[in-house]
Amino acid sequence: MKDRILYQSYDGDAPYIFLQYDKGDKAIASPIVNHLIDRRFRVCYDEHDPGAVGDSDRLAERILSADLTVFLISAGAAKSLAFRNAINYVLSKEKKIFCIYLDDEPLDPGLIMQLANVPHARLSDYPDTGALCDHIVQTDLFVQDMRGDDARVIIKHTRKKRVAVGLLIAVLVLSLASAAVIAVYRINYQNSLPGRIEAMTETEYLDISGEKASILPLLRGKTIETLAARDMDLTDISALADVNCVFLDISDNPHVNTLEPLLDMESLETVTVTQDMYPAIVRVSERHPFTIIIAR
Repeated sequence: MKDRILYQSYDGDAPYIFLQYDKGDKAIASPIVNHLIDRRFRVCYDEHDPGAVGDSDRLAERILSADLTVFLISAGAAKSLAFRNAINYVLSKEKKIFCIYLDDEPLDPGLIMQLANVPHARLSDYPDTGALCDHIVQTDLFVQDMRGDDARVIIKHTRKKRVAVGLLIAVLVLSLASAAVIAVYRINYQNSLPGRIEAMTETEYLDISGEKASILPLLRGKTIETLAARDMDLTDISALADVNCVFLDISDNPHVNTLEPLLDMESLETVTVTQDMYPAIVRVSERHPFTIIIAR
């Protein structure tokens, strides 16, 4: 699961990230792409294959339409003239660009000079790809406009074949058809956000912003280092008291009456809110052990 991308490449017109990586780096690139899309960033990704002839017109079109271009650079990728040409093209068009260096191998001095002033991150500076993504999405280049619910479209892989077989059996045996329907329903649920939360026990980052408030009870007993629950029209946050969380962002929820349930979260260090939540803040005045940050 970690060495393959779980989501379809974004092909729409809303603000998005164009991301390119080399085929030889797929095992490292896949979790980075998955992490970004899990955070609801629309990502149009391109796997550069040095042994194949790519569609340069399509590539140029998606680069020009992107709000940000991200290149995953390794020593192997840098050996490809086509990969370097894509970087040169982005620089020549003065597009916003961010580079992630996947290894510490020396690069060609010319490429180093070209990218000297380009914002970047180096994978070796972080314990894993999740920590890297947690850091880079906080930079000014990764703006909120590039995020949306339309970012996460699961790649179905062989599921269509399984459904077709189930339908064929359904014609012959009614009982097996019922079993197939139940199985498909379960697969769909497991792929949904509630299904993934139910199966999860621990994660470094989870963004449920914009989801229905009814999803909160599913978080009970989970360990989530950073939880973003913005703009969910929340009123009652008592379910969060049973979440093991360090950093919590519940901004843009002006109908939350009180932050008192958060007092029971022993590991909580920082809570981010907005000014329109002032009445809820006052109710825990001078009693909260965590830091309250007012976003705006």
